[in-house]
Amino acid sequence: MRNADPDRFLNKLWVLRLHIMQRIINTFPNLNVLYTDADAIWLKDPVQLYNHPQHQSSNIVASRGTYPEWCPLAMELHDDEKMHLNTVTICFGFTYFRNTPDLHQLAQNLQNAVARYRNDDQIAINCVLNLQYDSNDDLHMNDPSSIAAFTQPDKSVIRSFFGKVIAHNIKVSILPYEQVTRRCGRDEGMLENSVVAHCYTDLKEGQSKLNAFDHFGFLIEGQNSLRHVFDNPELDTPILASSSAPGTRASWEEAAYSLSLDRFWRHIKAATPEGDSIENSYYPDLKAQHQSTKELRSTRLLNSVRIPKSGSSALSVKARALSGCHPDGYPCCKFPGHPVGSCPRKDLMCSLVTGCTDHRPDYDGDEAVITTLRDPVSRS
Repeated sequence: MRNADPDRFLNKLWVLRLHIMQRIINTFPNLNVLYTDADAIWLKDPVQLYNHPQHQSSNIVASRGTYPEWCPLAMELHDDEKMHLNTVTICFGFTYFRNTPDLHQLAQNLQNAVARYRNDDQIAINCVLNLQYDSNDDLHMNDPSSIAAFTQPDKSVIRSFFGKVIAHNIKVSILPYEQVTRRCGRDEGMLENSVVAHCYTDLKEGQSKLNAFDHFGFLIEGQNSLRHVFDNPELDTPILASSSAPGTRASWEEAAYSLSLDRFWRHIKAATPEGDSIENSYYPDLKAQHQSTKELRSTRLLNSVRIPKSGSSALSVKARALSGCHPDGYPCCKFPGHPVGSCPRKDLMCSLVTGCTDHRPDYDGDEAVITTLRDPVSRS
């Protein structure tokens, strides 16, 4: 699909991104949302940006862009003598959404409008605020005093917008380039005080991004580096040394499976009189034995310990695949799902995986265990 029509693929991604943001804020009223592009490099802790006192009352704290030029949220005086003005817009490369009832209304307005704006969520948010909202601090395009009225000492731009149909207020903070940098090499030392480097490249493709990362010193060296993976396309994921076979190439799933088996055998050896005399070859590969031995079809092979808000659905997909459950590529779920429609098939429960659904750990020492954790800060 990428090769056939890359713009169509990206437009689907933009619409999906907007949909996911709305689902999160509606489902989890205590959670805020941060958009951050994969090529937006965090040089310092970005919390200092959206939790800065002057931005704490803003519904949206965003990096600065110039696109779409026809829907500016502010103007920046670029040349005093020629009165040349640059547009200032929300750039979704780094944008923080503070979960409030007013944001819920804006999110719904964006969902309703995005199809009219090329299915591009960045065009939608700027044009919706520009065209469908009022503001007390009216923007006079050619009046420098008007521009200065909502520009802060640190060059942040802060404006308030008011819904015309349904009463609600949206306060927007747009961060200066000195904090979220776009033209990374324009001035010497530009990145020294930058918090996030979202370096602009003329070509929007992987090699150009990597060249920029390399130029500005963002890439690590070695087999685990992004450059190594990009230059070796036969590798699906970064190299990870398996705990049972050091130095071998393995996907993240295989490494997790190997680690699970290793821990499983350590438990078995510690709990039995035979101890280290037990051969690991008794279960050399649970998935292979399951696929070749009919007697194991009803045996539970893998214990999936699902931890809330830690990617447990993705863990379920991996556990089913590692145990040889069919069809592959789906999480365990009971059709038609709750809510109805959330489970796509009737054959996705798999007796080979303990704890494939819900969050109720059930371990008796007879199975290899796989789980996933997330840092508490990243879960907040």
